Amino acid sequence: MKFDVSAVNQEMVNFLQNARNENIAVWAILQLAQSKKVQFEDPLEEIKKWMEYDIYDGSSSEDEFDKSKPHFVENINHRVVFNDPLYGNEFPDDFIMISRAFITPTRICVFPPEIEGLNRVTRHYHKFCDRFLRIICSEEDFSKIYKEFKEDTIYESPIARIRYFIKEGIRFCGRHYQYLAHSSSQLRESSCWFYAEPSDTELTYKNSPIPTGDIIRKWMGTFDDINVVAKYAARIGQSFGTTKSTVTVEKFEIIDDIYTKDRRYCFSDGVGRISSSLAMKIAKKLDPKFSNEMPLPSAFQIRFAGAKGMVSLCHNMSSLCDLELRKSQIKFETYHNTMEVMKTSSCMPFFLNRPLIMLLETLKVPRSNVLHFLDIMLEKLKMMAINESVAKTVLLRYGCLGKGAINDSAANAPMNVAWDLLQNGWRFCECDHLRNLMKALQTDMLQSIKKKARVFVQDAVVLFGIMDETGFLNDGEVFVQFKQQDPDTFEFMESKILKGDVLVGRNPSLHPGDLRVLKAVDIPEMHHIIDCVVFPSNGIRPHPSQMSGGDLDGDIFFIIFDEKLIPPYHTRNPPAMDYIAPPPKIKVGPITVEDMKDFFVDYLINDILGMICTYHLVIGDESQLKANCSECLRLVPLASQAVDFAKTGLKAPMPPKECIPKKYPHWFEKRDKGSYTSTSYLADIYDNVLEVIENDAINSNPLDKSRIRHIHLIPGFEKYVEESEINLKAYLYDLNLLMNQFGVFDEASCMCGRAEPGNRLLRGRRNGEANKHMDQQLSFLRKKYRTWFFEEFGQDNNMPVITFRENLEIEKLRKASAWYFVASMHIDKNKQA
Repeated sequence: MKFDVSAVNQEMVNFLQNARNENIAVWAILQLAQSKKVQFEDPLEEIKKWMEYDIYDGSSSEDEFDKSKPHFVENINHRVVFNDPLYGNEFPDDFIMISRAFITPTRICVFPPEIEGLNRVTRHYHKFCDRFLRIICSEEDFSKIYKEFKEDTIYESPIARIRYFIKEGIRFCGRHYQYLAHSSSQLRESSCWFYAEPSDTELTYKNSPIPTGDIIRKWMGTFDDINVVAKYAARIGQSFGTTKSTVTVEKFEIIDDIYTKDRRYCFSDGVGRISSSLAMKIAKKLDPKFSNEMPLPSAFQIRFAGAKGMVSLCHNMSSLCDLELRKSQIKFETYHNTMEVMKTSSCMPFFLNRPLIMLLETLKVPRSNVLHFLDIMLEKLKMMAINESVAKTVLLRYGCLGKGAINDSAANAPMNVAWDLLQNGWRFCECDHLRNLMKALQTDMLQSIKKKARVFVQDAVVLFGIMDETGFLNDGEVFVQFKQQDPDTFEFMESKILKGDVLVGRNPSLHPGDLRVLKAVDIPEMHHIIDCVVFPSNGIRPHPSQMSGGDLDGDIFFIIFDEKLIPPYHTRNPPAMDYIAPPPKIKVGPITVEDMKDFFVDYLINDILGMICTYHLVIGDESQLKANCSECLRLVPLASQAVDFAKTGLKAPMPPKECIPKKYPHWFEKRDKGSYTSTSYLADIYDNVLEVIENDAINSNPLDKSRIRHIHLIPGFEKYVEESEINLKAYLYDLNLLMNQFGVFDEASCMCGRAEPGNRLLRGRRNGEANKHMDQQLSFLRKKYRTWFFEEFGQDNNMPVITFRENLEIEKLRKASAWYFVASMHIDKNKQA
């Protein structure tokens, strides 16, 4: 918030001091200014105006004001939350505005509402969405709470304050926000849900009773038979996964799981079956443009009643039932019968990462083979901001276009704009905006290689895993079919069925046995399954279980079919780790909300998964045996126990001293510790990309000095210039709101949907979620201004319509020219300034 300094005068000070309820008045103006990033030239007048709003005219008695205060706060909350200038009066479907608050060891920082996808709870209690609050526990700089040595007892002091607010709640804006629940993914991000319990004076809102936290939890389902606090909390949190609501399913069956002969392992863990007819109904609900001629999604990741996991398309189901869920999918009982979809099957691009590259080095994949893919990617990144053809290849191949993803329909919308410009013949020398988008994307990708070794592999895909329901696959075989695109036209071609040896795994992988070389085979009975990897339902042990202890309840797997990355025969398929989890921590007696709070804080203090993975990577880098060294092999079961902590309630022990690195490789950039010059594959990747980043040549390619291309100016555009200048100012205002919200200070970085890694304002979101949120809001921003552009041409019934069809297209071009002209003039002014 910004005040004109001259406006903060003695009159304003005296007014605030004499106000009988200055907290409400001050809060009203501060909340408005903070959430909208507005600068008020006369804050005193704004405060007076807000105090007059709805119920307070300055003449009411103290008792009357106190009685009306909750309704005043309610009205203020709804004005702030729902009247966001970015969306206008129509808020987008399946999304909601939720505020966030950071609890640090010394303060509480409240951030303005931001867009978030609906889940089962917020969808049902949508009317009370302003009472929900996302809490993130963090260090003072908003980084994740991290401690390296448990013996540091000083650490308990700041945690005690965080524990206090988790247990007692926080009070602000006239409300008492208290712990409601947390999901498993939120737990890993030190985040949870708070909810504002109704006070004695605000029991109803708009003639509806305001629910309490206990009522909401009871509405979710029945959890009484669960006696493990961690699992109890995870099951409640299951209802907070972002989903799309589709159709009601009245009848379904629960069928048995498929186990190994000794019943030690489950092949069908987390996956059921769905009929074609029900899949068609769901697909049409997800996408109104979906038609009967389009191929159905082969699998859905769902939340239905108390079940979770995947359902795969099955053509031979009984006509009496359209949905079959396995017993392993049923987590609790509830009467909810709407099918909610998190994601559908899709083919995603594959990128290498640091832990995986270390395993490839461990399994003796040649160094030159790994660096081959780095060289290809670096060459394309060097050219993507100067060659339009290469730019299109990067956008398409590297997953920069959000096409057809459930809940991500707005994802990467700005880069879709770049794609449209390139497809329509725009060149970098003609459009600053286009080139800046590609430069920002180029910088982001180079930094991802440097910090994460994120290297693209073309002959590889990432797919959901499902089980073979036909029984045709043998142990050691998989069926893989996915959509492919023509490298020249970028149009979808016939699906490709893999045959031969493939390397299959999942992230994260720490043990050499996590990577399995399997044989891809063609099974005609499975040709209807596309964009999934199908695992056999027989054998000694399920293959997903061999890969970092995976299952089929929504896990995604990478399939590499480039022979350069498949390990040689003498090193492939070492024994997979057989981790046996210790028995969970049982709670005697009923589990209460206080138990959940205690576990949340306990996890906050004792989560060391990130530390274990870091130690594994650093120690393996220095060892000649890489991930096969004894220290790394001792860290792997600790990592598995740390992963299970969220479900078992048993924390992983601290690594032994011999597993704690004394020094770090130079590519880790940990300058506060001892460092050495590494010679590993990761070191080569780091050194090569660093050379490219530091090479000024990739930044040199001056644009044409002429900003405005007169060929794009249609005669008669001048009549739209004044209106276009007003729209440009409004657009820049909205854009600045987003940039401030996500801590992005460069328009191109914002517009390409890439938030700065490690940005302090992005804490509390899962990996990639921040970029997705920014992409969604940018998509809504684009939709808003496209609506403004077209409304006078007949898209808004309240606006005059141009009736002569022959003049319609030319008027659109004139108006587009005016928008282009004023935007270009704005760029020129900024350059001159």
